[in-house]
Amino acid sequence: MKFRFNIGGKREYKPVSDMDPGIYKAGLIHTFKMIPSDLSPAVLMSHSGLLNISYFFINNIFVIRDCYRGEEYFYPPVFTGEYPMSVFEKLYKPGSIVTAVPEDMLPLFKNVYGDSACISEIPYLKDYIVDNSALSGCAGGEYKSLRQAKNRFFNDNDACIKDIKDISPGKIHEFNDKILSEMIKKAPDNAGLKHEKIIFETLLEMIHNGGKNLDGIVIMVDRDIAGFTINDIISSYSVAVYAKMDHAYKDIGPALASSDAGHQLSQGIRYCNLMADEGEENLKKSKLLLRPCHILKKYEIRIK
Repeated sequence: MKFRFNIGGKREYKPVSDMDPGIYKAGLIHTFKMIPSDLSPAVLMSHSGLLNISYFFINNIFVIRDCYRGEEYFYPPVFTGEYPMSVFEKLYKPGSIVTAVPEDMLPLFKNVYGDSACISEIPYLKDYIVDNSALSGCAGGEYKSLRQAKNRFFNDNDACIKDIKDISPGKIHEFNDKILSEMIKKAPDNAGLKHEKIIFETLLEMIHNGGKNLDGIVIMVDRDIAGFTINDIISSYSVAVYAKMDHAYKDIGPALASSDAGHQLSQGIRYCNLMADEGEENLKKSKLLLRPCHILKKYEIRIK
């Protein structure tokens, strides 16, 4: 399916919060093998209250702009249909910074900008892609430790898995606040944790206000929440945009990850992008334990 937007070449800037979710989603279904987590509609919309994000269409090319610390950053362009290369060449002026560019797009930038494109890898923005069919089953020696941990959790707890849309928002809010409060006590100087509450509230509101492309699960132990996930479904692919768990339940991490993979797989979602580790070593280790089938490198390009 091709999506055509006829703007007549005119650049139209609007805040992300005003963007029609249907158009947003259409603009992100494209042909590249891996969709960077940074281009997840849910990620951008949930962050729009914290960041100065805008977008524009120009001849079927969809571009997102973010002003950060006095500099203007662009996310890589998303092609929504046929596009003339001459238009692409005019997207970025000298001095433009294009961030979170997936490795599959580097040849395109090199072809268009040549030596004018200064390319450098962003190590902390690597995305971790898992195969839900493998993670759900946890079969074979490679998944032995995960399989054992998952089995221990379900053997030790009277647990069940529910669709996140079937749990009251208030109950999930209460659980999320509890987990975030505990995390902030351990790391009071981490400003990102305080922002997570705003991001979470936006995501939960989207889920319970017709956000058909947002999905997730909740693991219940008796009547208490032990952990939950929120995923952004993009065609037959997903981005894991938010997850929280109560580590008082031993082995909750493997149980939640494997259960979520099984839930996605039952809906035809084969691959999930776990997002970047953002330089946190413990987060990186936990993502690697899930045996990603692909690690997507991302780059920053400065146009000279």
